[in-house]
Amino acid sequence: MSNTYQKRKASKEYGLYNQCKKLNDDELFRLLDDHNSLKRISSAEYYS
Repeated sequence: MSNTYQKRKASKEYGLYNQCKKLNDDELFRLLDDHNSLKRISSAEYYS
């Protein structure tokens, strides 16, 4: 993987993680079933 790809991926993950901070438990739980894998991973990391 290129360094640019890794930075872009990390930036997206960090952004989604910060969005998860603003959500309540019900909204986080709904994201666990989202079709977007980054959203599922970020919500699971924040929810745990």
